[in-house]
Amino acid sequence: MGQERILLLALVLFLVVSLSLPGNVDVFIQQDGVGNPVLITVNTLPNTAYNVYVYFGSELVYHSSGSSTPLGNIYESFTPFYTGTYTVVVNVGDLFATKTFYVQSQQDVNESINLLNTTTILSKSLRLSSYKTNISFIGVNQTPSSLRLEFKIFNNKPGRYSYIAFTSNGTVKAYHLEERVLSRNVLEQDVVPGEIDNGYYYPPEDEDPYGNFTVVVRNNTVNYTSLVPVYDDVEFVGSVSGFMQKWESSDYSIASIKTYLESIGADTNLDMLDPSVLPASDDDVYIYKISHEPYTEEYVVFEAPVSSIKFLVFDPAGGVWWNSTWENRKIINISSSYNLTDYPLILYLNSSNINYSKFKSNGSDIRFRWYNETNDSEIDVPHWIESWNSSGTSIVWVKVPEIYDNKNSTLIMYYNNPNAPDISNKWAIINYSEPKPVYYPVGDDMYDAADVIAFRDNTSVRAGTSSYNLNEQVVAVLPDASVNAGDPINITKPVMIVSEGTGDTLAPISFAGTEFVYYFSRRTDNFTVFSPFGTANVQLCYGSGFTSCFTNITVPKGGVGSFGDVTNGVTVRILSNVSVLVYHGAGGSDDQLLYPADTDWWGVPSRYLHCGILHDGTNVTFYFGNGTVSSTVYNAGQGIAMSGFGSDGNSIAVHLHANDSIGCAQQADADGVERTTFLPYKELSNEYYFPQTASYVTIATTEPGTNCTVYNSAGSILYTQVSGTNQYPIPNQIYFGSDNGANIPSGSKLVCNATVYAYYEDDSDDDEINLWSFKASRQYVDPEPVYYIGSEEEIFVSINEVSASPTLQGYGLNVTINANITSNFGSVDVAYTNITLPNGTVLKLFMTNISDDIWQVNFSSTWQNGTYSYLVWANNSYGKENVSQTYSFQIYSNTTIDTLTDKQIYAPSTTVQLTNSNVTNTGT
Repeated sequence: MGQERILLLALVLFLVVSLSLPGNVDVFIQQDGVGNPVLITVNTLPNTAYNVYVYFGSELVYHSSGSSTPLGNIYESFTPFYTGTYTVVVNVGDLFATKTFYVQSQQDVNESINLLNTTTILSKSLRLSSYKTNISFIGVNQTPSSLRLEFKIFNNKPGRYSYIAFTSNGTVKAYHLEERVLSRNVLEQDVVPGEIDNGYYYPPEDEDPYGNFTVVVRNNTVNYTSLVPVYDDVEFVGSVSGFMQKWESSDYSIASIKTYLESIGADTNLDMLDPSVLPASDDDVYIYKISHEPYTEEYVVFEAPVSSIKFLVFDPAGGVWWNSTWENRKIINISSSYNLTDYPLILYLNSSNINYSKFKSNGSDIRFRWYNETNDSEIDVPHWIESWNSSGTSIVWVKVPEIYDNKNSTLIMYYNNPNAPDISNKWAIINYSEPKPVYYPVGDDMYDAADVIAFRDNTSVRAGTSSYNLNEQVVAVLPDASVNAGDPINITKPVMIVSEGTGDTLAPISFAGTEFVYYFSRRTDNFTVFSPFGTANVQLCYGSGFTSCFTNITVPKGGVGSFGDVTNGVTVRILSNVSVLVYHGAGGSDDQLLYPADTDWWGVPSRYLHCGILHDGTNVTFYFGNGTVSSTVYNAGQGIAMSGFGSDGNSIAVHLHANDSIGCAQQADADGVERTTFLPYKELSNEYYFPQTASYVTIATTEPGTNCTVYNSAGSILYTQVSGTNQYPIPNQIYFGSDNGANIPSGSKLVCNATVYAYYEDDSDDDEINLWSFKASRQYVDPEPVYYIGSEEEIFVSINEVSASPTLQGYGLNVTINANITSNFGSVDVAYTNITLPNGTVLKLFMTNISDDIWQVNFSSTWQNGTYSYLVWANNSYGKENVSQTYSFQIYSNTTIDTLTDKQIYAPSTTVQLTNSNVTNTGT
C-alpha cells in the first residue's frame, strides 16, 4: 500500500476523504543581480488557481495570479531594483511554499570609490535622522583631468545646517539651485557622463512641503542602466547637539574634529556609522557648512584630483527641542541687508501664520529662542507682547541678538504650554549691549545743547566725545559741541532728548519715511532733510493737487538738504526714494519734527487742528472727545484747519482715522508760537519721561477710565486722575498743571494703566514739546529686516511599515512583527506590541531596535487557531508617544496524517473509511 500526505483541518476518528491527484509546490530562483530579471519557476498541480508574491522586506514588490495553472510549470519574471533579501510566497489551491533569495549589486557602489576614466557612478543615498535633512545623494563624475562630486541636500527644515567632511585635497563652493523647497517626490532621471540632470515634482499649494523625500536615480553608464540601490548605513541614530564648526577651506584630522566636538558636549559616537565611511584617524578632512535657506536647495561642488575618496556627513540640522512642555514651535527666518545686533524685531501674528487655538488666551505661553550658528545652540531671547488679539492681529516684539547681512538668521517660536507664566517684558527689548545710533539732530535750530533723560537705570548715552551713564529719571545736558548735523546720539536704553534752544525734540531714527504730508498756515518755512540710509532724491510739492513744486534736491547718505518757504495755508507733500528724516522750522519755537504719513492719528489740539491730505478720495473720520463723530472725503493737496478747541493744551482730545494716508498736528495754544505733531497709535505707550520742567502736560487716552499719575524724581506723586468713559475709538483727555509755573519738574515721569498720547509745555519758553514713548528708542534700518514664519512643528513619534511575517502561519510557529519607528526630535525610547489572541487574552511584548529605525519582536505563542490582532506603541526621549492602527495575522492548523491503505491509488471520489489505528500526528 502507498502513503499519501493529506492536509486536514482537524483530527477525527472517522473521515470521508475526497482524494486529488498527488502534487507539490517547488520554487526555483535564477537571478544575476540588481537590474537583471529574476526567473521564478513553480512546479505544481495544473488547472488550479494560484498566486505568486515577491516581498522586499515587508514591501510587496511583485504579484501575479491566475485562475488556472498551466499544464507545465508556472514561470514568472521580475526585475529587482534593490540589493537585499527577497521572499517569494506561492499558493496553489491550498498548498503554500516560500523561498528567499539575495540580490547583489551588479556594481560595487559604496562610500569608498575607486574612479575610472570617463566612468559615471552614482553612489548611495544617505538618509539622516528623521528630524534632520532627510535625503542626500551623491553623483560622481570622473574625467581624465578632474573629479567632481555633486552633493544635493534636500532641505526639510528651513534655516538649519548640514556639514560635509572630505578626506581629500580640494576646494568646496556652494550656490543656491532652487528658490523653493523640493517635493518629497523627486522624479526618476537619466544621468549621462559629465553631468547630472534632475527633475522635480512640486506639490500643490495645499500640500505640506516638508517631510521625507524619495530619491530615485538612474545610472546610465555603458551597459548598466539599473536603478541604484538605496542604502541606510550612513545615519546618526541619536540627536547631534552642540555641533560647532567654523573650519572652512582648511584641513583638520578627523581625530582633532572628534576631540573638539567632545569638548563641547556634542554627540560624536562615530561607531554609529558604517566604518567604511569613516576616515582614518590621521586622514585630513575638509569641512564645509551648508546653510539651509527656506524654500531652497543647496548644491555643492567639490573639485579634486583623481584619487580614491571617502566622505563623512555631519548633520546637526533641526536641533534639539528646547523644552517638551511647549508642544509646538515654528521656525522664523530673518533676512536683512545689514549686520545688526540686539535688533527689536516686530512680529505681526494672525490666523494666516499661527493657530490661535494652540496659544493661551493672552499669548503668554509664547517663547522665543535664537539659533546661534557659531556654536550650534539655541539661547533664550526676550519678547514683549504689545497686544494680543485672537480674532485679529497680535503684535509681539523680539530682541534678536544677531541679524546677518544677506544671510538668514533664525528665531524659534515655541508655544502651546497652558501652564507657562507670562514673561513679556518691554524694557528687555530696547536694552542694547553696546550704544546704538538712534537719535539725530535735524534742522538749524537743533544743533544746540540738549537735555536727555533716561527711562531705566544704567543707561549709556554717547554724543560725540561726551559719554554719560544715567539712572532712571536722571537728566543730563549734551553740550553744543556734541550735537552736530548728521551725528547720531548713541544709547543703550530708552531716552528722551530735547533741544534747549528754539528747537524741539531730536529725531528718532524710526521716524524716517518716504512720504510726509502736513498742512502749514503761518510763518517762514524751512524744511530740513537728513538721509541716513542712502542717496535720496527728494521732492517737495504743495497746494491743491500738489501742482506747485520746488526743484528736487539730492541728499547724499549721511548728508542734509533743505527746501525754503511755501505759501501760508497750504498742504505740503514731501516724497523721497529712500527713507529720510524731515524737520520743519518756522522761526521762534514753531518747530516740529514730521512723522511719515499714516492713516491713524491721536492728539490734543489747543486752538487749531491741522491735517494734510495725500491722495484723492481720502475719507477721514473724526472722533472728538465730546462724543461727536463725523466723516468727510477729501482730495490730494486739500488741508483740514479746525479751530475753537481751547487754549494751553486744555482741550478735548481728537482721534482721526482715514482710509488713506494723512498727516496731522496741533498749533497755537494762545500764549506763544508752538506746534506738535499728532502720532499714530503704534507709537504710543503708557509711560513718558520729562527731560525739562513743564508747566502742564495734556494727555489723550485711548481707553475708558484710564488712570494716569505723575511722579517726581523722588517718587512722590504730583498729580493723579482717572479719565472719562468714552469707549475706543473715541478718546478722553487728562490735564495736569497750568499755563504758568514750574508745575512738573524735570526728571518727572508720567505713568498710566493704558496707552496714551501726551505733550508738555516747556516752562522756560512756553514751547509745546511732544513726548516720545520708549518705542522711539528702537533701532531702525531701511529696508527693514524681512521675516518668514515657517510651518508648525511638534515632537512626535512616527510608526510606519508595521507588518507581521508571515501573515498566514502554521499552528505553533513563529510570527515576526516589524515596525519602522522614528522620532523627529530626540530618540525612540521604548517600543512594544500588544497582541490580542483569538480567545481575547492580551499579551504585551517589548520590541528590539535591530537596525536603523527597524524595531522587531518574535511571537511564538501561536497555540490557538484564528485571527490575532496587534498594534505597536512607542515613545521617545521627550516622553511623546504614539500608537499604530490595529493589524492582524492568521494562524491555521497544519496537522497532517499518514494513511496506510490497501491500494496504491484510489479513483477520484472513492469513499474510504478510516480508523484510528496507527495514526501519527506530524503537527504540533
